[in-house]
Amino acid sequence: MRRRLLQQCRTWARAAGATLYVYYIQDPQDVEPAFARLIDARVEALIAFPDAVILGQRDKIVQAALKHRVPDVHIDGGCGPRPDHRANPG
Repeated sequence: MRRRLLQQCRTWARAAGATLYVYYIQDPQDVEPAFARLIDARVEALIAFPDAVILGQRDKIVQAALKHRVPDVHIDGGCGPRPDHRANPG
């Protein structure tokens, strides 16, 4: 399932002209280092594929996203614009 979702995201990113960065979180200690790399890359959105580790660390991920001001966070594995998606004017 993860490969299919990742391929879907790659296809969407190519079509949208967006850059897709992939960071793997294998255990809870990977959350902060992944966010450090996200911030260095100046990402504008985070898409987390749901699995046992991600769902178990959902609160930690959301808190890190708030702390680092990641503007758009989705923990559902979907890619592409959402019906409620608002463009970031800044």
